[in-house]
Amino acid sequence: MSKQIGPNRHLTALVGCPWFKGVDESELSVLSQHATTKTYQTGDFIYRPGEKKTLVYHVLGGRVRRSITSSEGQELSLVDLVAGEWIGDAIANDRPLHLDIRAVEPSELLAIPGSLVVAMADRHLEVYRNLYHAQTVISRDLLMVAEVLAFAPLRSRLAERILDLAEKHGQVVEGGTCIAHSLSQNDLALLSFGSRPRVNRILKEWADRGILVSDSKRYLVKDFDALRQESTQHYS
Repeated sequence: MSKQIGPNRHLTALVGCPWFKGVDESELSVLSQHATTKTYQTGDFIYRPGEKKTLVYHVLGGRVRRSITSSEGQELSLVDLVAGEWIGDAIANDRPLHLDIRAVEPSELLAIPGSLVVAMADRHLEVYRNLYHAQTVISRDLLMVAEVLAFAPLRSRLAERILDLAEKHGQVVEGGTCIAHSLSQNDLALLSFGSRPRVNRILKEWADRGILVSDSKRYLVKDFDALRQESTQHYS
């Protein structure tokens, strides 16, 4: 479902987007006039494998997930994206995506025609540089995920994913750092490419050791040093 929006509501998001660094605010204001909001329910696809990219997105609320699904239906979850993050950095490349992006909870996204972003990049070459930098960061992160999955045991994979979530979305509270959005054990199993029962056993052990505790799908990292030690076991 989508609806047209006014330029003022999301101009701040466009101005704050690293893709458009160096572009005059007046041009971004014009771009915002072509934006729409789209709402997605849990399980809805934003991109499907093989689809050509025509829109770029800014996550306004909720949570969406990049993942790869095999022909047998086995899913490898790569990263969760939450409010403030952007999707579509490879819009200048017209080849179809080989991964899927779907909502894992009810979500609202700002959608902008990719052709307008490419046209802006043609006028402001720094936008291409910014998009290249964004793609480089994503490629680096995916390589890190591939390394962990290829060589690390589940305990290390799970610790690595929780550390990444805490660093990106953590809020410092009394007693530790709380990961700002809810995560089920199934979510953590998908993100660490493990089975839910094994993930549950590791989480229980960490809770008993005072490393990580949970309450209604919210996780609190109490001991970062111990969790980092868990994440680096495969390198020792």
